Amino acid sequence: MSVADSISGALTRFGRPMTLRRETLAPGGVKIPLDVEVYGTADGWVPKSLVGSLAQGERMIVISDREIADRQWPGPPQQNDRMQIDGRWVTVVGGVESKYLGPTVLVHILKVTGG
Repeated sequence: MSVADSISGALTRFGRPMTLRRETLAPGGVKIPLDVEVYGTADGWVPKSLVGSLAQGERMIVISDREIADRQWPGPPQQNDRMQIDGRWVTVVGGVESKYLGPTVLVHILKVTGG
């Protein structure tokens, strides 16, 4: 079993289900969602005050590259992709950090906001 397989298996076993979404534009400006179900880990939601009692949170999410590659999702994740975690939608901000072992992409670390 490869390191990528081991990491993907661990995230499936110990992570939680999430949906990664990218919206593409079809002719006529219609947005078409392209979803992939993944397992990942997410650190605690850190609220940041916006105005008055209105707050928006940030968190870091780790997902396996193997899951999105196996499902032929157009990875890697990128800014403005969306993630559904625990029924809430969040947005990828600030880019994505991918971790490699040699030429193999193992995981993607996403900074998300919202929810």
